[in-house]
Amino acid sequence: MSRLSSKVESELQPLLRQLLKSIKERISGAPSVECAEEILLHLEETDENFHNYELVKYLRNYIDTALGSVIDEETEKCTSAEGRSLGSGQDTLVQQVTRKTRESEEYKEMMKSLKNTMMIVVESLINKFEEDQLKKEELHRRKQHEQHTSYCMDSCSDSGSSFNQSYTFLNQEQLQIIVGRMDPSQPKEVRREALQTLCCAPPSDVLNCECWVTLRRHLATALSDPDPTLNDKSLRFYAKTFSSSTFTTTRETYTSLAKHLESCFTSQQSPVPTLFAGIDITSPDIVQLLKKFRLLNEFQKEVPSFWIRHPEKFMEEIVESTLSLLSVTHEQNLRGETSRRVLEPVHFLALLDTKASWFNKWMVKLINIKEP
Repeated sequence: MSRLSSKVESELQPLLRQLLKSIKERISGAPSVECAEEILLHLEETDENFHNYELVKYLRNYIDTALGSVIDEETEKCTSAEGRSLGSGQDTLVQQVTRKTRESEEYKEMMKSLKNTMMIVVESLINKFEEDQLKKEELHRRKQHEQHTSYCMDSCSDSGSSFNQSYTFLNQEQLQIIVGRMDPSQPKEVRREALQTLCCAPPSDVLNCECWVTLRRHLATALSDPDPTLNDKSLRFYAKTFSSSTFTTTRETYTSLAKHLESCFTSQQSPVPTLFAGIDITSPDIVQLLKKFRLLNEFQKEVPSFWIRHPEKFMEEIVESTLSLLSVTHEQNLRGETSRRVLEPVHFLALLDTKASWFNKWMVKLINIKEP
């Protein structure tokens, strides 16, 4: 038996939900994911109501049922073998019975079934939570739209734009027009206005549009454009998406930004300074490149918090795009001429995150995930 019955799973869901609601304030007040994990690990020590939670009672009864006979049998064996009562050698007896019980096949099977079942229960709760959030967002969006109370920030209403109206939510037709105006063949002013309007829309609307693939390509082109306004507005859209989007949206944005940064070092049109010359932080191009790496690095530090909810689906694309970026090596560096070595992505990341805190967080979280 690799997991408990579906009936047990349905019984555990409301019990787990009740526990999470009871400790919601303590968890949400934690300054980091690591602190939240510590709170959960020491909940029995710090929460006087711990043994009153229905989930704890349920699990205790389940363990008693699964291991009660094993504990009784091992207790009898140990007391008989050593010829003493439970009184004089109680500490030694408890340690022996505990060790024998944990080594038993019943214990291993119980832990395996319980772990698999709880993973399914947690995944189910997460899916339900995301569905509820989407419904709430949709309801809120409709309400805002019907009451005509949703307005863009002042800077999003540039004069001369045919989209010069106060709105935040865009329908598919409007998004398609914006995508057309962001095409590199359009005049720069038209592209600026389209990108400015795009910055006012909810990221979820933009990434769920039918023409997202084309739009993503235009955004990447704007990031590489020598025009500082286009470059800056495109980067602002990426930043907004990182800070306010769902898992799927964030993944799309991260991989797109990582791919763009990779192209900055592989394209002949994007000259990169040499190691000998160093980085000129007064150069607008270098400043913009550092901004992009800083945005990428800020999100890298937050990636482990997503792994808790999306350990497989999320990790793969994020890790692969990161490794692809860091493995970029300029052909000039392969010739072995130190004076002409070109700076690589890893140099820029090291400059912004000198202790590689993002990498440490990834490794710690990866170890925790792989631990049985």
